[in-house]
Amino acid sequence: MKKVNCLIVEDEPLARNLLAEYVKKVPYLNLLEACPNAMAAMEIMRQHHVDLLFLDIQMPVLNGFEVIENLGEERPQVIFTTAYDQFAIRAFETHALDYLL
Repeated sequence: MKKVNCLIVEDEPLARNLLAEYVKKVPYLNLLEACPNAMAAMEIMRQHHVDLLFLDIQMPVLNGFEVIENLGEERPQVIFTTAYDQFAIRAFETHALDYLL
C-alpha cells in the first residue's frame, strides 16, 4: 500500500502534538513534519511532495485560507483542523476534504 505523505500545520503545541500522535497511529500515513506555522510548512512543501495537509485556520502571519491561496491549483488535499466552527462553509468552498473541530 502506498503511503500518504502528510503535513500538519498548527500553531498550538498541544494540538500539533496530539494530531501528530493520531497520524502516527494510522499505518498508511507518513508524517513528514508537524509545523508550528505556515511559513515552515511552505518550505517543507517546496522540498517534498505532500498528499494531505492538516491545516489550522487561525495562525499568525498567514492563516489557513491564505496558505491555500498561495498553493494554487497544485495543492494537496486539505483537512482543516480548528476550534472554530464559523469557518466551515468557507473551508468547504475551498474544496476541503474535511473539517475537524
